[in-house]
Amino acid sequence: NVIIEYNSKFEDKVKKFLVDICVGEFGFNSWKDELENQKICEYKQNGGNFWIAIDNDENIIGTIALKNLGENKGYLKSMYVDSNYRGSKIAKNLMDTLLDYAISNQYKSIELGTYTCLERAVAFYKKNKFELKEQDGDILIFERKI
Repeated sequence: NVIIEYNSKFEDKVKKFLVDICVGEFGFNSWKDELENQKICEYKQNGGNFWIAIDNDENIIGTIALKNLGENKGYLKSMYVDSNYRGSKIAKNLMDTLLDYAISNQYKSIELGTYTCLERAVAFYKKNKFELKEQDGDILIFERKI
């Protein structure tokens, strides 16, 4: 397994991966159109980035993105790992890749949003030094200072 920066040759595979997890596994049906129509390359504009974890056959097994919010702040997006690879350090490697990039590009903090029902994700973010900043119903906003 290897983590690489996103490039357009993986566009269809990445979109299918995201729909399969967000809609198929987690049931966020309202996200389908947005996921299928997003312009992944836009993350790389303005100092953000998008990474993918691939297996030996170039199947997508994980994703993570960093959106630049300006003022040395970033927003973590699209952190997903194929259910067959959870617990195998893919998420940690994706997170480490994002944090290394953020540090080398002078980010001072990273925020993310998740849901209370995604307990495994919440535990992972806490383990990676993200602190709960606010809660609005089922939506949790975490922040990590760098």
